[in-house]
Amino acid sequence: MFPFLILGFMMITNVSAARYVAPDAGAGIQLLGPSFGIGMGIAIAAYLTLFYLALKHRHNLKLHAGYVLVTPLILFESPFSRIIGDYLPWTNVIGSEGPRQVLDTIFISDGLAIVFALALWTRNRKHGAPWLVAAGFMGLQAAAMWFAPDVPMIGSAFAGYAAAPPGVTLALGVVAGAAPRGLAGVRARCPQSAPAPPPEREAQNGQVISQAKVIGCKTAPRTFARMGDRKT
Repeated sequence: MFPFLILGFMMITNVSAARYVAPDAGAGIQLLGPSFGIGMGIAIAAYLTLFYLALKHRHNLKLHAGYVLVTPLILFESPFSRIIGDYLPWTNVIGSEGPRQVLDTIFISDGLAIVFALALWTRNRKHGAPWLVAAGFMGLQAAAMWFAPDVPMIGSAFAGYAAAPPGVTLALGVVAGAAPRGLAGVRARCPQSAPAPPPEREAQNGQVISQAKVIGCKTAPRTFARMGDRKT
């Protein structure tokens, strides 16, 4: 299912890119479009990294669970920034004007999530690496999104992304979503096979023991009785 999550993120990015290059794009999307694009790109990279690390440490319960639990923090800014903008405007201590207020609320939301993650990391540093990794990605996301409108190169790159065929970008998203499983070495493995059974032989009780029957990864012996020896 994870590849479909990344596919969904790519679809969101494609919609933002199409709106950014549309002829009737307003001032708001012209300012915020590159921020949304790079923010979603960092979120995708974070999810791929956390999923890979969760699989890599699947035999360490605390680390595995930690990498799974931190994933919601990456997009915590999405709903909470709306809450700040609609119901808690007084918490916007940055105070930008116009559409850039949206980036203020995202920056503050990421900041709160970073403080939360670092607090949990300090409580258990031995197994707190997942929270530290998430904090790093959120810090990168907050800074990149807030400064993106001031970096023309990011806008040009997002416009170039918008020119790519949607089918190609979506396919790349599915491939990227499937990559962590292979990189972490998670694949169907058969257990060590048992020694090969001896050739068919007749047992003392009149049964014939056949060669082992292989079903999937399991090997099970199979016995059957001779028709002439079956008692009635």
